[in-house]
Amino acid sequence: MGRPKDQKFSEYAERIGSDLKCKFCGNVFKGSPSISRFKYHLAGIPGQGIQICDRVHDDVKEAALEAIQRANKRRKTMRSSNINEVYNPISRPQNHEVEDEERMQMEVQDLEQQVGKAGTSFLLEMEDNVENHVGQSLQFVETKGEKLLTTKLKGEEFETHIKEICSCLRDDDNVSKVGIYGMAGVGKTELAKHVNNELLRTPSPFHYVYWVTVSPDFSIHKLQDTIARMVNLDLSSVDDKHIRAARLFEVLKDKNFVLILDDMWNYVPLEMVGIPDNMKRCKLVLTTRSLKVCRKMDCQKNIKVKPLLVDASWELFLQELGHQITPSLEKIAKSIVLECDGLPLGIKVMARNMKQVDDIHEWSNALDKLRRSIPEQENLEIFNELKRSYDYLNDPTLQQCFLYCALYQGSCYGWYGIRKGMIELLIDVGVIEGESRREEFNEGRTILNKLLNLCLLEEEYAYEVKMHNLLKNMAIQIMNADARVIVRNDEKLSEMPEWGNWSEDLVRISLSCNDIREIPSVYSPSCPNLSTVLLGNNRNLSLIGYSFFEQLHGLKMLDLSWTAIENLPTSISDLVNLRALLLRMCKALRHVPSLAALRALKKLDLYDSGVGKVPEGIELLSNLRYLDLCGTNIAELEPGILPKLSQLRVLRLGFSFTVEGKEVASLRKLEELECRFHGVGELNTFMTCKPSTSQIRCSLCVGRESEDMYGDYFDGSEVYFDDCIISEGGNALSLPRDVKSLTFYYCSIESGGLCFRDAIEPKNFDIKLCEGLEHLFSLSSPDSVFKTLEIIKIHNLKDLYFLFGEGGRNFNGDIPLTVPLSLPHDTFSLLEKFEICNCPSMKKLFPQSLMSNLQNLEVISVENCNNMEELIASEEGQESCNCNNGNSSIFTLPKLKTVELHDLPKLKSICSGEIFCDSLEKIKVRNCPKLKRIAFSLFLRDHSQLSPLPSLRAIIIYPTESWDLIEFDHSDAKNVLLDYGFFPDLY
Repeated sequence: MGRPKDQKFSEYAERIGSDLKCKFCGNVFKGSPSISRFKYHLAGIPGQGIQICDRVHDDVKEAALEAIQRANKRRKTMRSSNINEVYNPISRPQNHEVEDEERMQMEVQDLEQQVGKAGTSFLLEMEDNVENHVGQSLQFVETKGEKLLTTKLKGEEFETHIKEICSCLRDDDNVSKVGIYGMAGVGKTELAKHVNNELLRTPSPFHYVYWVTVSPDFSIHKLQDTIARMVNLDLSSVDDKHIRAARLFEVLKDKNFVLILDDMWNYVPLEMVGIPDNMKRCKLVLTTRSLKVCRKMDCQKNIKVKPLLVDASWELFLQELGHQITPSLEKIAKSIVLECDGLPLGIKVMARNMKQVDDIHEWSNALDKLRRSIPEQENLEIFNELKRSYDYLNDPTLQQCFLYCALYQGSCYGWYGIRKGMIELLIDVGVIEGESRREEFNEGRTILNKLLNLCLLEEEYAYEVKMHNLLKNMAIQIMNADARVIVRNDEKLSEMPEWGNWSEDLVRISLSCNDIREIPSVYSPSCPNLSTVLLGNNRNLSLIGYSFFEQLHGLKMLDLSWTAIENLPTSISDLVNLRALLLRMCKALRHVPSLAALRALKKLDLYDSGVGKVPEGIELLSNLRYLDLCGTNIAELEPGILPKLSQLRVLRLGFSFTVEGKEVASLRKLEELECRFHGVGELNTFMTCKPSTSQIRCSLCVGRESEDMYGDYFDGSEVYFDDCIISEGGNALSLPRDVKSLTFYYCSIESGGLCFRDAIEPKNFDIKLCEGLEHLFSLSSPDSVFKTLEIIKIHNLKDLYFLFGEGGRNFNGDIPLTVPLSLPHDTFSLLEKFEICNCPSMKKLFPQSLMSNLQNLEVISVENCNNMEELIASEEGQESCNCNNGNSSIFTLPKLKTVELHDLPKLKSICSGEIFCDSLEKIKVRNCPKLKRIAFSLFLRDHSQLSPLPSLRAIIIYPTESWDLIEFDHSDAKNVLLDYGFFPDLY
């Protein structure tokens, strides 16, 4: 039976300071919430931005719902009585708001006098009465403002954004400012207009919505005038900015309103304008092209408006076109839409341009010019709107960086770029210059972040950035408008463009991603100022005539990467101003002419080319900062060359030949290194001789060449030991301090255990097919070695008895069951995955003292360890038993998801206690005949009914007979698991 209508909902709330706590579920409402919000909590009405109570009694829930419905009826009555009123925010003051507030103030004053000694419960009860009496007039009212003209939005994201923004404004007291950002023409203003109209359409806590278009040429004075007119305030006679702000503040401070500032380009100090910064009464929505503006304005919620997906783009195009399209034109039309890359501005302009056009040649022409970035009068709207973002950069260096990013061709199959590759390009062309590699990359990342924040670049993945097609077209149009620049990328050119008309002032030419096959000998442009030539990704370019470089003495950057060039003309040897020579992935290249005269050369990139010998004269390149010989056919680097290249910051030699540790250590400015040392001795020599203060990111191979080491750009340090002898006699391994990955394959370890000399912090550890290891990690190593490991893989270590040990202990026959060692604090505390396979000497895996550290462990896999008896070693004096009750120990592994135990014939116990793992998804046990008890708890804790873990997805026990032998602590456990569909015979 329902509660009476005059029910006091304050009975179910407890005041804690200024907060309100639900007596049913314990949910706390922060910051002096009203009983109205509490009613919505009890009533269970979704979509209000209020957490729903899941423990409220049915009669209370029903009564709260009735109270809300009664209040809604009162609001409808109030709105219908004013249905004929016309809103004019300038000419007509809103007296009803003043009356409501005055009435509320009088009632509150009366309440304050009555509270006295009655305390908090009386205040809650009276607050409830006041809200019912006023009809929630200050909670949900008819919002006034100007309804704006809108167009129908396309794409599900727009509808989601509208709901999300309106919910933040209406219901979230922690959000007072919402930023809407995105590239030009993506639909930010349209989204804000829909938000404006939605706030006017439905009741909300706000009396007004004010819309202001800010624009780039805004001033605080103009903004004050615009807002003042909206609130019927005359500031025309006031010039002082502080007085104007104070007067505007006095008018606005007591109003409940949303202010929408459209098209913001810069930070606006609200206090200088006179806009109150009140989280409950005043909320702000802004649209901008810059995420930085959102951050400066302290927006708590930022919404990025992204380009449309393909289907929504096509729908928008057809909607704007206004008529059906013939089948013969549909393919071209869809190509035009794809070229617009989801940008509503581009799609609409192109659709308007093609209205009522039936000629297929005209459609093809429009597509060609769009692809080739050829300016068209009809497309100027797209170009001009996008160019405003470029002009806003207002920094020649930043603008140059943007234009070069448009030239970067990370792949010939689409315009995607690796972030590091873009920065490399900016360094190669000389836009970024620094004293060190680290300094240059910091500058490069800063520049790219600025372009990302201004939505002139888009972030795809952690290392991938992309420029929108139409932004790239705009950039190319800007460059081609300059007579000193020629850009014709990706135009399917089969031959070089006519050079006779090239200006002598030409400084840059980019012909990347075409099908140019040769540059004939007669091709000899006279362009003494030409500094950059980009010919990369012309996959069939096999011949460059001698004369091409004869008159290009000012050339500084030459990119011939991903071409089929076989021999470079000897005229390249005379390019004395050349700073960067890129021959990356030129697999057909066999020979590079003498570089002796190229003393200005800073970068030589021969990565994965077919070159078989080190270029002649390389030892004379005293300014060389970057040398990449990885993946070439070079078999050796003559001793004495490296010390002469004293300016090297990046040295990537690959692993096909070895170098001396002392020579590499002589490069005092080295910051990135990839090479192979003959053995551990050379590695230790390098580590001993290099400057102690140097920070070098290393990818090192020690011993035999390892195919697994080959890769492209690397960001962390990694060291591979392959077929090495790691001897005793205090010969601890010395490794780079910031090494992230350690791998040991086919090594002979004579010291009994791995001992590390330096305080390294590795994340990954992989060891396979090594001999002599009786304990894996020597506790003589610095403590930090064990704290940072996230992944450990141990395979085929026939001599391994324990994970930890001390010194060079050798066991002969009598192996103790446990090794009582004191492990360093936080050992394995970051470990996520542990895998061990084919280690026949191990009997016990983890010492029990380690269990409390394994709070991040997600996966454990133990396979083919023939003598493994126990995973969690019992403490001394404690039996390893399969007890069904009276468990001596309880452990918690909160993140453990997967357990795999395969082919462990002697495994008797996982753990003598019980292991709670609330995230467990899969447990697989195969061929473990002696295992009688699953120590992992598969059921919910502290629950009156036996229920499997919600996360549990599979239990696999093989062979099936083993399932019958498995014992659980609860007699009904097997039946419950079978009832839930966990069948042990599914493998």
